[in-house]
Amino acid sequence: MSRYPLAAIWNQSVGLALALDMAQPAQYRFVYHPATRQFFLAYDLALVKDTARFPSRAEFRLVCFRFDPHWGFRAALQKFYDLFPQQFVKRVWREGVWMPFTDIAKVPGFADFGFAFQEGAPNVAFDDQHDIASFVYVEPMSYWIALPSEVPRTYAAAMQVLTNDLGGARSAEQQAMAAATFNSGIHTSDGNFSLYLVKAPWCDGGVFTLNPDPDLPVTDTLQFTKASVMHRDIAAAFQRNAPAHTNQPHAGLDGVYLDSLEMSAAQLNYRREHFRTAAVPLVFDREARPAQLMIFNTWEFARDIAAQMHRDGQLMFANAVLWNYAFPAPLLDVLGTEVNWLPRGEYLPDSDAVMNFRRALCFQKPYCLLMNTDYEKFTSERVERYFQRCLFYGVWPGFFDQDAASKDPYWASTKRWYDRDRALFKKYIPLFQRITAAGWHPITLATCDNAQLWLERYGTFGQGAGYLTVFNNTTQPQEGVIVLSDANKTVSVTRSVKELLSDTPLEQQGSGWKIRLEPESVALLEWSP
Repeated sequence: MSRYPLAAIWNQSVGLALALDMAQPAQYRFVYHPATRQFFLAYDLALVKDTARFPSRAEFRLVCFRFDPHWGFRAALQKFYDLFPQQFVKRVWREGVWMPFTDIAKVPGFADFGFAFQEGAPNVAFDDQHDIASFVYVEPMSYWIALPSEVPRTYAAAMQVLTNDLGGARSAEQQAMAAATFNSGIHTSDGNFSLYLVKAPWCDGGVFTLNPDPDLPVTDTLQFTKASVMHRDIAAAFQRNAPAHTNQPHAGLDGVYLDSLEMSAAQLNYRREHFRTAAVPLVFDREARPAQLMIFNTWEFARDIAAQMHRDGQLMFANAVLWNYAFPAPLLDVLGTEVNWLPRGEYLPDSDAVMNFRRALCFQKPYCLLMNTDYEKFTSERVERYFQRCLFYGVWPGFFDQDAASKDPYWASTKRWYDRDRALFKKYIPLFQRITAAGWHPITLATCDNAQLWLERYGTFGQGAGYLTVFNNTTQPQEGVIVLSDANKTVSVTRSVKELLSDTPLEQQGSGWKIRLEPESVALLEWSP
């Protein structure tokens, strides 16, 4: 499947793009064949009678449009936003850092860190007092089953534990999840449930892959699906955290957090009884057997919850999103993922291609990172490099835990890593707040005579302050001259330009401004109104 929901070709006189309507996803591929000069969008669809909504049919929507070739793919992106504005609505009232699980009230001097989004909602009243959005946690596509230590780690033994749980052998919650697993568990090509035996810090046993389709039916003996369990838990969390004073803005829970959104995304579900309620066209495997692609089932659940949340003025937050799939993004208001930029002790940030994909599909919505690494080796110097790279893309930097394995949680560690890095937060968070409030735009309205200096734009230069972030991704110092322009004319050079990290004005050179950047460093330029 193609990563982006659009593709574009252009020459000096015209640009042509094909794009998917992300409100109606399917398995798709964009192709350009230079030898035959063919540019097309291909869908891979399996047609079966079992799909009750569209028996032996498949529906899809696409658009073909022209765009200004002067700005290339960036202009195609802007036209895409213009064609589907409802898919890029920014609903959050403020942006900031993502806090996973830890009660923000327990972080001394918490205001220094710019928290805006709380995963897990441990202290909703505190979050309300400090304008922090809190989210109830669910993971749509999984059931992590804890197995007793004496139980063999085999498929048959795990299924027997699940059967015993269905009969009430353990807790009521495990009984409900057993019913949900028998109802919602996906099947592999051999007809077995999809089960991965694992010993994780949070579960010693296994994980079943479940279909969270909200339309899967229940039976008299199996009275839960994964979707119905999550609906129950979400409703209970909102009721439990209902504010006493309803006139307080954003009081109570602010939305739903979907963990691990792309988990099991590429798995195939061969369980034909699940085909009946499918809302997305089926795919096929190499033997031409029809199946459901799991990311589409997760998308169906996210769409269902998003409709409820947005109707009620609430928000959607998801983790592990915008790695490989674009179409969930329109359903979400806060997007993010966990990363480790220090594998095996080597500093390896996410690629420009990955960061561009995230920024492009969010448009002006917030995207947040959680750094899961060895914080002793991820020194203050590396933290600043992390902050600088994130600043270039307007992506919020954050922290969680070493290897996400309860080894050394950044915000709860006795080593108080946040105190070591507090000065960096105080330096950079106000800069993030400036540019994200101004809003990212794909068309930079600027060029640089050195291609090694990358540019991104925030805000408009016509009204209010305008910003450019400039990044040197090389291992050598780079110099260049930046010129602001549109397709026809150069913007006035009479406006003052300041580099905000150093708080120094830029030297004018001809019709532009001269800049020099050290290796892997960023500049933030502000054009005053």
